[in-house]
Amino acid sequence: MPNEDRPLLSVIVRRFPQKLEHDIEQLVEKIQRAVANQPGFVGLQSSFSHEGSYCELVTVFAFDSEGNLERWKNSPIREG
Repeated sequence: MPNEDRPLLSVIVRRFPQKLEHDIEQLVEKIQRAVANQPGFVGLQSSFSHEGSYCELVTVFAFDSEGNLERWKNSPIREG
C-alpha cells in the first residue's frame, strides 16, 4: 500500500454562556473566511448545541497535511 497523504483533522470543543452565542457565531464566520485562503485547507464544520445556560461549539478543521495544519496553527491571521 503506497504511503499517501491523508487529510488531517483538528477537533476543537468550546463551552460558553448562551448570552455570548451571537458574538461567537460572528467569530466563527471570521475564522471561516480566514482559513479558506490557507494552503492545504480542505474544509471546516462547526456545530452549536445548547445545554442549560451554556452553548457548546464543536469545530472540525481539515487540512491536507500535518505541515499545513501546523502553518495554520502558527498563522498570524489565526492569532488576530
